[in-house]
Amino acid sequence: MNASLNAMLGKMPPTILAIWSLFVLLMVLAVLVTILYERHRYAEQNKAGAWLFVRLATLPIAAAATAAVVLPARAIGGPEALAAFYLLIFTAGPLVYFGLHWLAGLVAGLARKEALAIGLSGLLMVLVPVLLANRVQPWVFDLARAIDGTGTAPGSNFSPGVKKPPPHQVVEQRRFTLPEIGEVWTEQWQLPVGMRFERVELEVHGQYVEVDGASSNYLCKNGEDVHVFWHGAVAPARWRVHWRDANDRRAYSDWTMTPPAAAAVAFMPEWLPDGFALPVRVPSSMITYTWMRENGREDSRGALDQRSGASTSAACVQTLRRPVTAEQPQISGMGVRLWRFDTQQMLYATFRRLAAPVPAETLQEKTP
Repeated sequence: MNASLNAMLGKMPPTILAIWSLFVLLMVLAVLVTILYERHRYAEQNKAGAWLFVRLATLPIAAAATAAVVLPARAIGGPEALAAFYLLIFTAGPLVYFGLHWLAGLVAGLARKEALAIGLSGLLMVLVPVLLANRVQPWVFDLARAIDGTGTAPGSNFSPGVKKPPPHQVVEQRRFTLPEIGEVWTEQWQLPVGMRFERVELEVHGQYVEVDGASSNYLCKNGEDVHVFWHGAVAPARWRVHWRDANDRRAYSDWTMTPPAAAAVAFMPEWLPDGFALPVRVPSSMITYTWMRENGREDSRGALDQRSGASTSAACVQTLRRPVTAEQPQISGMGVRLWRFDTQQMLYATFRRLAAPVPAETLQEKTP
């Protein structure tokens, strides 16, 4: 995670980094002012000590609330873990957070209303800067462009570049149906030799957003080929691609995706003794796989976690293999998760291995 963060900061232009650093500083100052004002208000009521006790307790309380959300979700495992995580965020998390603040206030001699208010203000000190950062993001890029032209906000051209016709060919288009997800469209883009994709953006509510990062939910890269995975019920994607030609000159192209002409077929994994193979390449961040623990519970892991090293590009997965040993059971299931930005839904399709698991000793005997 630290390597990924360092890579992201290393890619950020100095002007944008300076603007965000100033924003962070202002948020820190705002939080400090809020804390000092809150302390002053309780000090006027001769409750400064009680306030300090509850305010310091906010840190371990926040850790306990986080554990109440994360630990049960991890224990559930499988593709259902994320759904449980979101459910717990709005149930167990708030109950633990505000319940422990009420208990801390009771110990410190504060009224219930006062203790809960301290808990709420602590929560707002975290949420407000995060929400503000999301709202001011376009302004940050606009300001950076006004200062030195380095801003590349959604909707802007990847500076500098000339608009040209799309340079690639769509060499394959297919339709699939997935349980609980519905129809998806896939396609493969291929560039002429010597050219390379530099950045891929998707139009979302009138703005172009970069979607080729490591956790992309729309596409992945295999060499210089791009593989798209798109929900068929969503309007055809409008893409903007930034690319370089054989002479290293930068350009960009806009176009709208066309629905595949092929008939839809079932998306089914092929189960291998030590993994599975998919009918097309899929972004690794969308794929999970599961196995059974000795206690009979199911555990899961994301295919993205299998990648070695830190990378900022979206990698594809088509065949996933994991050696079967006495300590590492055979993969028993896999899942595809797809985010629909139009309805703000995370959709899941799960597939189970029907055959009985292959013992590790059997595979080892077959290994030459």
